[in-house]
Amino acid sequence: DALEEQGKRIGGDRLAKKLNIHNKKVLFVPFQRPSDTVIKYFSGSVNGVEEFSDFVVEVSRLLGDDWVVIAKKHPLEKNHPTDKIEFVDDNTHIKDLIELSDALLLINSGVGVLSMMWYKPVFYVGEVFYGFDGINKHIKIPSLLVDELNNLFKVNHNKVHRFIYYLINEFYSFGQTKSEIIERVDGSKFNVTREIDFQ
Repeated sequence: DALEEQGKRIGGDRLAKKLNIHNKKVLFVPFQRPSDTVIKYFSGSVNGVEEFSDFVVEVSRLLGDDWVVIAKKHPLEKNHPTDKIEFVDDNTHIKDLIELSDALLLINSGVGVLSMMWYKPVFYVGEVFYGFDGINKHIKIPSLLVDELNNLFKVNHNKVHRFIYYLINEFYSFGQTKSEIIERVDGSKFNVTREIDFQ
């Protein structure tokens, strides 16, 4: 299940047709909430969502015509963080976007873990708990990312399987949550978990 509410899945191929993407590689950028703790303390070289937006705009400028950059704002945010790159409809399912993409760029989103399961190359600028050689790469400068995208590494399937196995069988706890969406004064929304029934 997705952490936040998503629209109905249509699949990567149908999404490509809907977005009119033909014969291009896709760099997908899932944006996070500026107020999240992981952004405040672990955003690394970009120092928050605003600087990350500038990073993405520069990557988009430097990439050749064979690439397209698409982004999705966080479902609970009210506004897009920048108007200089293309954002998909808010109800586009995150898994369709991962399936469609050839690579991902993010700060430290949990979308990086989901993307492993599609064997997608992930580039992260912040600090992550899932950073492993052969699965993803830490990047600090837009020009270096462009070099990497033009010579994409292949994700090590065996390492992915081992890490996901570890998460599921040794590290994660599972449970049913009871949550509610609270609207803030500025119109943004906040997902409050009231209870977790652990299994």
